[in-house]
Amino acid sequence: MARVRFSKLSAEDRTPFDGLQVFSPTHESGVAEVTRDQARAIAEGHLAHLATQGRPTGATGVREVLRLEELRFRAPVIWGFPEDRLRSCWIAYLERPVRGLFSSTVILVHGQTGEVLFCGSANDEG
Repeated sequence: MARVRFSKLSAEDRTPFDGLQVFSPTHESGVAEVTRDQARAIAEGHLAHLATQGRPTGATGVREVLRLEELRFRAPVIWGFPEDRLRSCWIAYLERPVRGLFSSTVILVHGQTGEVLFCGSANDEG
């Protein structure tokens, strides 16, 4: 089972929220990999953490967790976030209680460190 740790990130890091890191066993390549289930757990933990900090997102949970190449719809467009960095992330799409025509809310979890790199609008409407 992975251990989750909260860490405060600096403003220079350009990470908008507190980071979560997961430590998983390393593979033969020597690089730790975060599984889809671990990424879901990290995203759900981040949602809970935001709620305790008085910063609710309006989401009721995580709808699905995908890699960029698995998307069947428009990819997230996050200002200042390069596509190669996006490729290294799990993209957790949040479930909202109301359906409508608006942008998705996503949490980006780094695929190797488990760090939450972004939480917010995917700017993927229309």
